[in-house]
Amino acid sequence: MKSDDYIRFLTKTVVTHFESPKEERNKRKLEKKMQKEPFVYKWFGIFPYMVKIGFKKIKKR
Repeated sequence: MKSDDYIRFLTKTVVTHFESPKEERNKRKLEKKMQKEPFVYKWFGIFPYMVKIGFKKIKKR
């Protein structure tokens, strides 16, 4: 990829970003944030989930 193509791509991306309404950008940002998995699960895997389920079962008894 030539540098001219890359610069063209960057300017196009920046211009479309700033031309979109602020509400739409905030909506897109929130959607992206909701799709992200929680920090604990990302770093420690399924173990925290198992502990959480275990505590729920103990509370039910």
